[in-house]
Amino acid sequence: MQKKVCFALKLFMVWAVFNVMFYAVQGDFWGYGQLFIRVSLELIIFTLLIFNYQYFTRDLLSRMIMIWIVYSSVVTAYHSDYVAKDLSESLWWPLMYILFFLVGRYPKLLKTFIHKYVPVLIVLSFVMFFFTSRTKDGELTATNFIFYISLLMSFLFFYKGKKMLILFALCAFVSMLSFKRSAFLILLCMGVLFVYYNYIKTKNSNGILKAIAGVLVALAFIGAFTYLDRSNGGFFSERIKSVSDDEGSGRVGIYEIVMWNYSKLDSSEKLFGIGFNGVMDRQWVAFSAENVVSAHNDFLEMLCDFGIIGSVLYLIIIICMLRNVVRSRHISKSFFRANVACTLIFFVMSAVSQLFLYPTYFAYIVAIWAITQSILSYERKIKDIGSYSML
Repeated sequence: MQKKVCFALKLFMVWAVFNVMFYAVQGDFWGYGQLFIRVSLELIIFTLLIFNYQYFTRDLLSRMIMIWIVYSSVVTAYHSDYVAKDLSESLWWPLMYILFFLVGRYPKLLKTFIHKYVPVLIVLSFVMFFFTSRTKDGELTATNFIFYISLLMSFLFFYKGKKMLILFALCAFVSMLSFKRSAFLILLCMGVLFVYYNYIKTKNSNGILKAIAGVLVALAFIGAFTYLDRSNGGFFSERIKSVSDDEGSGRVGIYEIVMWNYSKLDSSEKLFGIGFNGVMDRQWVAFSAENVVSAHNDFLEMLCDFGIIGSVLYLIIIICMLRNVVRSRHISKSFFRANVACTLIFFVMSAVSQLFLYPTYFAYIVAIWAITQSILSYERKIKDIGSYSML
């Protein structure tokens, strides 16, 4: 079984490469290759689920993911005009939960993923950002591809020393270049955790040195931000100042329109939803024929797409995740810190952007949920998690 899970994980990494190349250099080869690998991976994970279903019946979070797979598939298939496409997208993140839950059962495989594959994913995301963040004139512009890097930052808390510092500096630098306010907010949260865990809550130095180190890191961050902002004509500081004026790029107005349309739905649609990405499919928020947007809030989008029932299921999943944040202390300090970081990123992205509509983003959050739950479930069986303490 471990070999099959290892193969699926390697196939995931191959998909990540094709995904980057498709957006970075374009071309039918990368596009069709990415699609073929993605569908193949989903089928393999389904096969793994069928032959290992017993592992996913032992805890509430895994059971809710199983129920979610069935429920969301039915709702999506019923409403969608492109069933295969929408099912593939909507099921990506719960299937990633299945994959990484199985990865979490094998300490050596998990260590390989965290310490070898994740740095590769960060570098690949950096390449994707670099190739998609420039206009035809070569100027930097805001791009959503920064969120691949933002969502991978929670994995940095598994690392120590120079490796963590270098990867964090790389992620911070790219986040400041992105001109995305939500990415900057995530960076601030991760920066606070980084300083706290590495320079304040540490036994390797006295209080004065801790304070000095924390101040120096903060000053370096502020200095880097100021330099990048000035070198781009103050563009980023203007975007921050404009939050109150444009109400978060018009999000308040979007929320009002979406809620008004939801209130007009019949009882069955309010209960079961209008299908995956339904807000965009029904063009509830259309600034023009070419500019149709989603709800820009996960909880509101969930209510519309999968109804009251789907929202309740999703809420239970979140509650299970929050419970596991506390329980992850029993695994190791690194797991607890990574879960805290993951939770902060989740709520920032869910509140001001989207996650489950962009499942390739969401997969990196779900990966930590799944790995943590897998180890906690495994712990109840063998009463020993010493193999994971070094991660």
